[in-house]
Amino acid sequence: MRKVLAILLVLALVGVSIIGSVKSATNPFSESAELFLKSHQEAITSLRGAELISPMVYKDKDGKDRVIVYGVKRGEEIVGRIVVNNNVKNPTVLEFAESVPPHLSDIKEEILNKTSLEKNIVFGKPEFIYVFPLLYYVHLNVYDKSRTAKEIYFFWNERKIITLKDIPDFPILAYNKLPLMKQKVSGSFGSYKILSDVPDYSTSTTNLCNSCGPVAGANILGYWHKHGYYYVQHDWDESNGNGLITCLWYDMNKSCIYGTPASNFRSGIVYHANTVHRDYLGIYHFSASGDSSPHFSDAVNEISYDRPFGILVRKQGSWTWWHWITCIGYYSGYGEYIYVRDGWGDGTVAINWNASSLPDPDHPGQYIPIFIDGFDYVFPSY
Repeated sequence: MRKVLAILLVLALVGVSIIGSVKSATNPFSESAELFLKSHQEAITSLRGAELISPMVYKDKDGKDRVIVYGVKRGEEIVGRIVVNNNVKNPTVLEFAESVPPHLSDIKEEILNKTSLEKNIVFGKPEFIYVFPLLYYVHLNVYDKSRTAKEIYFFWNERKIITLKDIPDFPILAYNKLPLMKQKVSGSFGSYKILSDVPDYSTSTTNLCNSCGPVAGANILGYWHKHGYYYVQHDWDESNGNGLITCLWYDMNKSCIYGTPASNFRSGIVYHANTVHRDYLGIYHFSASGDSSPHFSDAVNEISYDRPFGILVRKQGSWTWWHWITCIGYYSGYGEYIYVRDGWGDGTVAINWNASSLPDPDHPGQYIPIFIDGFDYVFPSY
């Protein structure tokens, strides 16, 4: 009997070890995240002296394990999140953001503040869903006074309740393999540059539909406003950019159905900067161009010229989910990353250029890619 109990105790300890392995500082997921912290701390100052805390497995919309999300803590403050691909053979950091991860936030407060749900409802245990790039959802049950359960999905980025079908799928249309991450040379931080004075405007501060394109455009023009092109934005509007975002929404001929095509994004910003309209004195000579097949070196070149630019991303194979972000920098060393403003006010966000895909849980060894639709450059020509 003692022998049986001893065996059961060993098995229990093994089980605890497996469950707690994500939390271990020596497991490959933590090692990858730690390397990211060390490699990027020169470029992103908030990472200096930071540590990893509270890893959580986030799933896809079908309940399959997708990624591991860490909190990043500096002193007593949570200063960011790191997302690691759930592949023990090649645990790659997919993204970082200067934002508290959903599982370390007050879920109830966020939902009640942004929805019409009654304040006295009871919340069930939340489940967290991740869709690369940058998309987070919370799935949970809420119970009213009669203890009737209601299942809800909360779109974390835009703080609103949605349905399950609103969460993007990952159709199996094409595959690519993640490159193995090379170990960083000890003491080397790689090469990098960040245009830190690019604004970090958010779609959440406006009531406009599909406003990510105008927000990205306002980030770009807000930067140029600070660099000698005074009349593209009003001083009173610098804090949240709402006035500029609203004007660009009309300048880009926005559609609540189709969003902002790349051509409208470029022409809208150029029109705003070069044309006197509404209460803006557009007296400049901005130009724009697009690149539908960009390379990482193109981002390096543009940032080297001190010019932020727009990036349109979409899910591979999908023509219904698009999002505009603003490129503000790059890093090359332990992997290749672009630094962006994500349109949701998450500070400096790093996206892995070579790992914009996730493992397909139904096809081992194959990956589902995310697609960068193109770079869109807008800058003063003289």
